[in-house]
Amino acid sequence: MSILKRHIGKLIALVAISPLIALYYRESCRRVSSDAASLINDGMSQAEVIAVLGEPHWKDREGDWYYSRYEPLFFLRVGFGNDPLHVGFDNNGRVNWISLG
Repeated sequence: MSILKRHIGKLIALVAISPLIALYYRESCRRVSSDAASLINDGMSQAEVIAVLGEPHWKDREGDWYYSRYEPLFFLRVGFGNDPLHVGFDNNGRVNWISLG
């Protein structure tokens, strides 16, 4: 019981600040998304986008990137919480649209 008494204050403080931690995480994810989006420009090649955002994972959605099943030249960036970065490519493999969220 004495261990619980010693740590109850820390537990209460942690519960009290957990919404602030969640807000900070969400805002930092949003900042990373917009920072990455600012590095991607219309007309960039797939190789240039991969150089900026990293190598895609081709087989599943567990990694940062994957090819869409529906459009072979469409990449989706995940892992930014509520604000994923979507990068679309045209038939020539050049960026033709970028979307946050």
